[in-house]
Amino acid sequence: MSYKYLFKVIVTGEQNSGKTSLVRRIADDNFRDFTDTTIGVEFVSVEREIGGQRIKYHFWDTAGQESFAPIIKNYYKGVASGFLVVDGTEPEWKEQMKKWYDRYQRHRDGDSLPLIAILNKIDLPLKAEVDEFKKYAEELGMVGYDISVKTTANTRCLLEKMTEHIIKKIEEGVCVPGVRKGIDIRKIEEEYVIEEGIYDKCCMVQ
Repeated sequence: MSYKYLFKVIVTGEQNSGKTSLVRRIADDNFRDFTDTTIGVEFVSVEREIGGQRIKYHFWDTAGQESFAPIIKNYYKGVASGFLVVDGTEPEWKEQMKKWYDRYQRHRDGDSLPLIAILNKIDLPLKAEVDEFKKYAEELGMVGYDISVKTTANTRCLLEKMTEHIIKKIEEGVCVPGVRKGIDIRKIEEEYVIEEGIYDKCCMVQ
């Protein structure tokens, strides 16, 4: 399958914030109430048609346990951007959000784009006010979205938002790490048959 761009995207945040559930929701629109704890890092590849362009995404879903921190820091390198997932039912959501934001800032490449902050579990009683969350995300230089992975509330736009977030910088001429141009197989095949004299752009060659 041909695609225009490949984006490397990190998914980070506290354990049980819903990182793996978010990736699964994006990848195959699936949700399970209980998921196995991520061990280190899990990789998921997704392709979508966004804004008339075929985009491939490599998601690196990272573990939230402190024991994996020395390993995970290496995965912040060479990413275009990512999702910072926050559990909105946690009283210490703000401290947790700042912790993972700081880790990304410390280990990312200089031109990697800011994370997109995700307030998850809005289907449950929240300890975080949505407006306060979005304001705090803005203070840290991020855009914030409130979602429920379980009910799909506000989840369907996230891939589009991430794509817009990255492509805007590409169009501005920024060399964003974690972005690779894809191969348009159809264009290559067309150029090949033209070179071989099989047909021109408008008709078969007799």
